[in-house]
Amino acid sequence: MSIIFIVSPLNSTMITRAFSAFILALLPTLVMTQPLIDEKRDYQWIIGETEFVNDFSAGNILDFKDSVVKRTVQYQPFKMRTTVASVCDPLGKLQAYTNGQFVADKTGYTMQGSEFMTSGPYGGYYGLEVLQGVLMLPVPNSNKLVLIHPFYGPTANPDIQKTYYLRYSTIDMSLNGGKGAMTSYNQLLIDNELDNGMITACRHANGRDWWILVPELATARYFRLLLDPTGVSLIGEQTLEPGIGVEAGLCQAVFSPDGETYVRSKGKTKYKPDTIGIYDFDRCTGLLSNLRVITHADEELFIGSFNAISPDSRYLYHTSGFYLYQYDLKASDIK
Repeated sequence: MSIIFIVSPLNSTMITRAFSAFILALLPTLVMTQPLIDEKRDYQWIIGETEFVNDFSAGNILDFKDSVVKRTVQYQPFKMRTTVASVCDPLGKLQAYTNGQFVADKTGYTMQGSEFMTSGPYGGYYGLEVLQGVLMLPVPNSNKLVLIHPFYGPTANPDIQKTYYLRYSTIDMSLNGGKGAMTSYNQLLIDNELDNGMITACRHANGRDWWILVPELATARYFRLLLDPTGVSLIGEQTLEPGIGVEAGLCQAVFSPDGETYVRSKGKTKYKPDTIGIYDFDRCTGLLSNLRVITHADEELFIGSFNAISPDSRYLYHTSGFYLYQYDLKASDIK
C-alpha cells in the first residue's frame, strides 16, 4: 500500500483543491479479496509531519480497523511527505513504514540495516518526493517484507527528476526481537527509465501472490512484476496504445478491489488535457487489455490527476483539481 501526499500550492483556493485531490488519493485501492492472513495488513497508515522535537517528527496514524477512522499521533525518526508506504502485521498493528529513503520499525525507530537502502540523491530530509514512489508488501508464506523502490535522479533540467531504474530491498521480520531488520539492499529489478511513481499492486488470481505494474517513461510500455514465495522478479513487458499520453507528471494508478480493472491517469500538461486510461486486467496473466480513454478539457490546473474505485468495484472517482467525477465502470459506455 502506498499513501500519497500532494505538496500544496500557495494560494488558499488551490490548497483546497489540492487537499480534495489528496483525500481522494488516500482512499483504499488495494485488492480486498485477499486471504484472511493479509486482510488487516493495510489497517494503519502513517501521514503528515511537523518540525523535529527531540530528534523526532510528529506525524499521524490513521486506523481503519473500525467503522470510524481514528487518528493518533506517531513520533518518527524522519519526515514523511510525498512518498509513504506502510505494512501492518496480520493483527492489524503497524509493523514497518518508509518515506522511500529510510525505514522505521514498529517502535518508531529506524530499522536495523535500512541505512544501506538508497533511492538516489533526492532522498534525504523528507524522503522521496514521488507519488506512489515505493511499495511495501508481505512476501507470501514467510515472515519477510519486500520494499520496491526507485533510483530517482536529476535530468538536464534541474527542475525535473526521473526514475532511472527500479530496485528492491528485503526485510526479515523475525530478526531483532520481532522488530525486523533489512537483510538485502538495492537489488536491481528494472534497468529502464520509468515514469514517476505509479507503482501499484493487485492480488494474483491464485489468492497468494501479487502482480505489480510499473509504467515506463515516455512510452506505452508496462513492466510486469510478480511477488511469490521466492521473492519478486520481472516476468515480462507489455506495450499498448499510448492512449493516455506519455509525458511524466503528477499521476496515480489504481486497481479495483476485485482486481478486474486498472486505471491510470495523467494530469493536464502543456500539451495534453487531463486524461484517464481504463483497462481490463487479467489476474491470471497480469496483462492489460481493452483500453478506454476519457479526457477532461475543462481542467486548467497543473496539480495532478487522482483516482479511487468504490469497494464494490463499480464506480471510479477522479479529480485533477476543479471537479470530482464519478464513472460507472460497469456501463457499456463508461464515458
